[in-house]
Amino acid sequence: MMDLTTLDLTAQADTGRTLDLVHPLTKDPLRDDNGAAITITLRGPWSRAWQQMLHERVDQDRHALLHPDAPRPSSAEEYNRTLDRLTALTVTWSGIAWHGATLDPTPENIRRVYDQFWWIRQQVDAFVADEEAFFGARSANSSTGTASGAGTSTPTAPSPADG
Repeated sequence: MMDLTTLDLTAQADTGRTLDLVHPLTKDPLRDDNGAAITITLRGPWSRAWQQMLHERVDQDRHALLHPDAPRPSSAEEYNRTLDRLTALTVTWSGIAWHGATLDPTPENIRRVYDQFWWIRQQVDAFVADEEAFFGARSANSSTGTASGAGTSTPTAPSPADG
């Protein structure tokens, strides 16, 4: 007999995993002044947030199919959808500063960082899209970032605000 609750990937995805950011050119791990890794904790594929966005996207696509004369999303709208998705999947971060001051991970700040720094957005997008690495089925080490303790780390607990 197999207890399927041991494979509750939604619960694992809601909890999140930590991405260690790497330099966009050298791929060296980014560190703060104290030598601690610069990290972003992200909800993963199959999280409730991911599922909600997927349903919204399917509804939009269905509407477009049923109404062929309806305007199609522009590239700017598609870009904003990507920013919305990545912002919703971000739980928190550590070590990120803006003009010398610690930058709190509010939705506005998260979106601003992802909008301005394409290389961070690229690492975050690749990290959450790689299901096997996210869930620890194989190492998450890659040229786009690393999962802290990939495959062996204890997932990060969600904050009460994550609902």
